[in-house]
Amino acid sequence: MSDDDTPQQDPHPYPVLLDVAGRLAVVVGARPAAERAAKALVTHGADVVLIAPAVSPEILRMEADGLLTVESRGYATGDLEGAFIVVAASGSGDTDAAVVADARTARVLINVPTDAGRSDFIVPSVVRRDGLQIAVSTGGAAPSATREARRQISDSFGWEWGPYVRLIGEVRAFALGRTGLGDAALAPLFAAIAVSDVRDRIRGGEEISAAQLYEEHAAALAPATDDGGTGE
Repeated sequence: MSDDDTPQQDPHPYPVLLDVAGRLAVVVGARPAAERAAKALVTHGADVVLIAPAVSPEILRMEADGLLTVESRGYATGDLEGAFIVVAASGSGDTDAAVVADARTARVLINVPTDAGRSDFIVPSVVRRDGLQIAVSTGGAAPSATREARRQISDSFGWEWGPYVRLIGEVRAFALGRTGLGDAALAPLFAAIAVSDVRDRIRGGEEISAAQLYEEHAAALAPATDDGGTGE
């Protein structure tokens, strides 16, 4: 590897999407940041346990609906056993410090919403359009800039991107089965779709099937394919 190819160290956090479905996530505290974290983790399929002496009526309703578990007490050492991640947002410096220490010992990923420096991960601001997630973060250094970037991204990626991404996934599955080509060979097809008016059509209420969209742009694959064949 030449000097030019040597990776340069980046002091910023490594961006990653965590699969928390079916995994134990412990949230310590009932402040707004804790409740937001609990709700988000429930949304993404985590097995959430919220530990706090008192919680809001909304959290109690979620527990009654079987969406999470509430431990109505203070945090205690041992509460992180079996946990995948933990959010420490108790509002008490001593309690959060104890959670951080236990998380380090147990090797559990921890987030302290008020202290990125003590966190293993931070939760970015996210623009969601169904299956499309665009995460924005300044590593906790400039929250106002994060909010502004998120606003501009949200304005640029309207609701139609949700069904568009879903449709592209369906076209990909259709094209893979129809042509026998791999993703690299199918790139011209999706490049043609990307610059088409398909998102405008979705926004206008048109229902477009994967087969229809494929046929509209299949010519972009020539000469790789011949009437749906592999060209081999």
